[in-house]
This record gives sequence, C-alpha cells and structure tokens, in this order.
Amino acid sequence: ILQSSNDKSSLLNALEMMDKSVDSSMNIIPEKIDVNDKVSVDSYKEELKKLQHEINIAKKKVEDGDIESLRESLDKMNDIKLEGHRKFR
Repeated sequence: ILQSSNDKSSLLNALEMMDKSVDSSMNIIPEKIDVNDKVSVDSYKEELKKLQHEINIAKKKVEDGDIESLRESLDKMNDIKLEGHRKFR
C-alpha cells in the first residue's frame, strides 16, 4: 500500500498498522538476543525507536499531503529495517 497508493486514508491506515507492529515488537526480544544482555536488548529497542520515529515522520507527511516526500521516508524505514535484521537475526 505504501509503495503504490496515493490515498491519504489508506496510507495513514498502513502506517498506523506498522506503528502498532513496532509497538508490539518492543515486547518481543528475538531469540538471538539473550534477554539478560541489557546492552543488546537496549540496542534492539533503539532500532525499533528509530523505525517508529520515521513512521511518525511519514504520518506527518501524509497528513500534510506531501505524498511525494513519503517515498524518502519509506526508503529510510527500509534501511532501518534491514540494518536491524542484520544486527539481530
């Protein structure tokens, strides 16, 4: 939806779903991370916070009608996601 839609409502719904998914991921530590390793757990959560921050920027862009600039945020979100997967999978 985020890559192909220009519908404000659809975009906001998709971003809200992503935001909720990130929220729930904050409580689920990947198997690769020892839950007692505070540094790794904090690093994992920091990556999720970066993603959540970019989702909020994207929401603001959509609310302001700046759909073209949304693509930039999508690229940043993808980069954050890929970096997190490299670190924690």
